[in-house]
Amino acid sequence: MGTQQMAVYSLLVTVGNMVELPIYAYATATQTYALQNKAAGSTDQAEQYIRIGRRFTFGVIICLSILCFICKTQVFGLVVSDETVIEQAGHLLLWVLVIAFSKIAYQFYMGYLQGAGKEKYIFISAVISTVISSIAVFLLGELFALIGVYLVMCGKYFILSVVYRRQIRLLGEKTLMQYEDLIERVGWGEEFLFEYHGEKYWISQNPNGRYLTRESDGYSQEFKTTYELFNNAKIEGKSILQIWDEIKNQF
Repeated sequence: MGTQQMAVYSLLVTVGNMVELPIYAYATATQTYALQNKAAGSTDQAEQYIRIGRRFTFGVIICLSILCFICKTQVFGLVVSDETVIEQAGHLLLWVLVIAFSKIAYQFYMGYLQGAGKEKYIFISAVISTVISSIAVFLLGELFALIGVYLVMCGKYFILSVVYRRQIRLLGEKTLMQYEDLIERVGWGEEFLFEYHGEKYWISQNPNGRYLTRESDGYSQEFKTTYELFNNAKIEGKSILQIWDEIKNQF
């Protein structure tokens, strides 16, 4: 891309970042409520929070997009004064807004998986998608200039949204079957020892309550009921459900 195209691209990135701010804000807020319900075993309620958050964000982005289209000259003028750059950016504004819409589902699903302890999965997905999209940007950018770049970006976020959504469903199915079984068995009076990040933990009980104890130093968290333990006990700042897929050697 030439100097002029780089200036247009920088302007569109700046405007795009402003439009996308509500996506990150609402995705973060929704993630908190969704994960709280997931930790309590209410997977359906957690998914409902995600749906509501996505729809609300979609509406906000529509309003911002309309505003940008109506006042695009004034909006661009807040960033640059070059009329040629502003004119060229106006022809590509639609692509910037399309990318913003494609990021809504992507951001909500990614945030949920991160909160559920799937950082490694997110990292691997990001590395793979970055390598593939970089090659695609180089090829399509040569053929279609900035439009080619935006096509690749839209495709990237759409594909990752589909992949993350599928992972959330698989995670929900797998986690709930095993996790709810553990809650039920502890409720019956069974005790468990498990390992997480090299530390061993006991889930034990007596007539006075339920306990989560770290074996190395004897640090113990006490709760009155089984459900209080699973909802409120923390290991490295996370609930048992959040670290469930990383727990090893359950017996």
